[in-house]
Amino acid sequence: MAREVDVYRLTEQQKYKSREFDLNDPKRIVNQLPMRFEDIIDPRELTMGSFLKFPSEDYDGEKAKLLKKHLWQCLAKQMTENLINKKNYKISQLQSGKDVMREDALVNKAMEREEMMRMQAAKSTMEYNLRKADFETQKKRLEKQQATKDEQTHIDTCINSDMFTENPEASKSSLGYSRLIAYNFRGLKQEENLEIQETQKNQIKETELRKNIDKATDKYWKEVIDHQTSVNTAAELLDTQRKKEINREVFEENKKLAAVQAIQRESSRKMAKDNFPTDEFFDYFNTTSH
Repeated sequence: MAREVDVYRLTEQQKYKSREFDLNDPKRIVNQLPMRFEDIIDPRELTMGSFLKFPSEDYDGEKAKLLKKHLWQCLAKQMTENLINKKNYKISQLQSGKDVMREDALVNKAMEREEMMRMQAAKSTMEYNLRKADFETQKKRLEKQQATKDEQTHIDTCINSDMFTENPEASKSSLGYSRLIAYNFRGLKQEENLEIQETQKNQIKETELRKNIDKATDKYWKEVIDHQTSVNTAAELLDTQRKKEINREVFEENKKLAAVQAIQRESSRKMAKDNFPTDEFFDYFNTTSH
């Protein structure tokens, strides 16, 4: 039995016969064969391990020839690509130099145009400033000339106007018949002064008369008010006396009525308590006639 167990262990319980050995082997990637030329699409995927020989591979026959041919093809392709890249680099360098020269020419032309525009702007500004200076000078000259002319006109107006004349019509204002211009007024005549004084006297008399009339009116209305007040006072006194008489009469009547009511109450009390019925009273109701 023990011998059979040992045989089973040696034959069946091997490492490579375990479950999922290919997935759980830690050296699985190390033991894999490198990629070969027949499995590679892009030659750049070849590595140094692709050129190694393994015991299980045959590189002495057709595979070796194909590998050499493929390597020569890859080398020729790389050389061709390098030549093309160098040629393209030279062409690009030449083209870039031409582009730089063209750009420099454009920049120089733009700078020249900018300088020309700057000079034109400076020239235009200078011309504008000159025209503005001429305009300001002309304007000041015209203003000074106009001011001198206005002063002369004012002087002529003052000298030749009605300010220095004795014409009384010059002092009348257009705002009203009784309005006068102060700086053209030369005073009143003797007749006008007398007329004004007479008017003032009449106004004083009218004022005094109006005051006297007002005083008389106030006195009259005061007397009327006093009379009405006295009449009202007498009427109030009579009314008060009449009310007093009425109140006294009412008091006397109430006093008499109170005495009568007292007598009635006393009689009722006596009849209810002291006046008992007698035999004669009852006999009065028992008679044949009644």
